[in-house]
Amino acid sequence: MGKVLNFVDGLKNALTGQGTSRDPRTATGYCAARALTQHEIAAAYSGSGLLKKIIQIPPLDMVREWRDWSGLEDEQAALIWDEEKRLGLREKAKLAETLRGLGGGAFVLGLPGLPSEPAPETISQRGLAYVNVVSRWHLSFTVLQDDATQPGYGEPVMWQMQTATGQQNVHPSRVITFRADTSASLITPAITGNDAYWGESRLAQVLDAVKDSDTARASFAALLHKARLTRIGIPNLSEICATSQGEMQIGKRLEMIALAESMYNAAVYDSGNGTDGPAEKIDDVAYNFAGAKDIINAYGEFVAAIADIPATRLLGRAPDGMNSSGESQQADWRKLIAARQTLELGPCLDRIDVYMVQSALGRAEPKASYAFAPLDVESDKERAERFVKQMEAAEKLAGMNAMPERAFNRGVQSLMVAEGYLPELEAALNDIPDDERFGIAPDMPDDGEGGDQNPATCTSQFSIPAIPLIRWRWVRRGPAIRTAVC
Repeated sequence: MGKVLNFVDGLKNALTGQGTSRDPRTATGYCAARALTQHEIAAAYSGSGLLKKIIQIPPLDMVREWRDWSGLEDEQAALIWDEEKRLGLREKAKLAETLRGLGGGAFVLGLPGLPSEPAPETISQRGLAYVNVVSRWHLSFTVLQDDATQPGYGEPVMWQMQTATGQQNVHPSRVITFRADTSASLITPAITGNDAYWGESRLAQVLDAVKDSDTARASFAALLHKARLTRIGIPNLSEICATSQGEMQIGKRLEMIALAESMYNAAVYDSGNGTDGPAEKIDDVAYNFAGAKDIINAYGEFVAAIADIPATRLLGRAPDGMNSSGESQQADWRKLIAARQTLELGPCLDRIDVYMVQSALGRAEPKASYAFAPLDVESDKERAERFVKQMEAAEKLAGMNAMPERAFNRGVQSLMVAEGYLPELEAALNDIPDDERFGIAPDMPDDGEGGDQNPATCTSQFSIPAIPLIRWRWVRRGPAIRTAVC
């Protein structure tokens, strides 16, 4: 066996000491941060407007367009929509995600049975009485399931919740937790207990950068009070102020100078007789704030980078760079929100949907599924341009004769209904017999050979296929009318 040697590669300079033990950077290192307390988190969240935006922006965008259900009939989709409204699920999901950014939160489900017992697998209609949101400081536990072969590994065996009547046991099947970043607890054995389970909050991750930015802004704001500073030099000031009579004389003299400047917009002072030495001297000192904006923006950009939020959204400013519209930053932001919806919010909603669908329909619906709605909303101009392009493509496809007329008509009808271009199209076409819906009139004479009818005399009717729609999205139109838009 040969001798194992340790080789260290790096940049070194014997003259400057760079990379050697004389390099000042060798004393630089990272240490484990102290976990913030509940009161420190509350004070930081309430005291910094920038920090509050960092915590509130992601939850708002994650639920802003909410989600679209599919695999359901019209009446079923309406019942689920009403059940979400009754429970306030959308608003409570936003609050729970906000608490996740502050350190953690949870849904407490109002299901039948005692709170300390496992939740039932099936419930009746309106069996989900409520969904309450609590922070991590309302819940506690004593034992975690440490057997990896058992269900609920890594989860508390039983929750304890502080209520107005005292501490109450709540079974884990009735609690849906919104945990923060738990990756640090996997590599740091020192993090134990509740902090290890709930993880590191987003607030703690951006706190240093936010404090630097707030300090820079506050420092420059304090300098504004000194934008114009008047300096008055009085001969033998120390000797005069040594006596009470001298202090009174100095006070009266300064009062007179301030009064003269207010009345005449000029400072009047004693210039001496020209032979006995200098007399009073008044100077106006002006500060230059030319680089203040760049410094504040630099701190703000670093905060945006740490928070992973576009500066155009977080700082409310125009995009940087020539010919920059900010669309690339917004596209990246939409992708990030979609990833958080899938990886963070989605699993929590999946657990509650098991009961929410049953509470809405009175039974389970295996075909029911949902997808988060896209964040970007088309303008009327963009929608019109997309319609023109789709119709031009359909016209070219019709000229190719690449498919039967019935199949082509069915596809065009599906496109029109799915895009919602013509209101009430679906209801109107449902009244047309199937033989006419796809461009075939039953009373037209045949060509004698069983072929298609004369296209010059046959009028095509557009309809929709008798297949489930891709997705349903309920839109509120007026105070009491709700329309399904596919």
